[in-house]
Amino acid sequence: MLFRNSNLQEAIEAVQHHQCGLEAANNAYITALQNYAASLPSSRGQLAVQDLLKRTPQVYELLICLNSAKTLEIDRTYGTSSGAELTKMMLNFSVNHHRGAVLVHNHPSQGSLSDSDWKILFSYHGVKEIVAVNSSGSVFSGKITTSTTVGSTPTELINPQDNSATVKQNIDYKIAGNSLPNVDMQMCKDVKHLISHLVNEHYDTKGIISYSATLSNADNAILNDVKFAPILNAIRTEITLLIP
Repeated sequence: MLFRNSNLQEAIEAVQHHQCGLEAANNAYITALQNYAASLPSSRGQLAVQDLLKRTPQVYELLICLNSAKTLEIDRTYGTSSGAELTKMMLNFSVNHHRGAVLVHNHPSQGSLSDSDWKILFSYHGVKEIVAVNSSGSVFSGKITTSTTVGSTPTELINPQDNSATVKQNIDYKIAGNSLPNVDMQMCKDVKHLISHLVNEHYDTKGIISYSATLSNADNAILNDVKFAPILNAIRTEITLLIP
């Protein structure tokens, strides 16, 4: 195998630029279609273009695999709307190198590591670390603790739906039922991409996994803005109720 010299920072920048580039292309595509629809005299033509807008291209994942020293790129691949699958070369490398692979990818959701990401760490003994990056520059990193048995996923992570998605649903229900004072749907929309970060911090506190994050200025500003304190407190309470 011939691997390319690389490092973690290069991989992080690659997946972030991939994310930002696709977002820019996506926005340009939407704007072009909207302008075209507005120029059409026919309502049927406008409806046809509106139908195209419902099928707007999505921002997909770029997955890069590095060696454990983060000095070589083993392979890279592009995913679909459901994520990116490990390539044969990535799998072979991870099989032959215990905890020898580091996975770096962008998150179109803008969120932190998902429960699906954690399950990869627990399923493949060759994966040492998994890193997710969003377009604002936040970097989320996860490892499993030394006391964890590979192949034995913690009960907190075996739910069919990500815990962060469950938390979001529960918060939405409470907002709709007016049971959360000083909180509205717009506030929830503004912070929803950070729910998975808060869930992962909770996992880390409980010792389920080892988690760290370097947040962008934009994401830090949200977490430190007093305006969002009510919704963030409600999210943290919901996480504790879901994962006691």
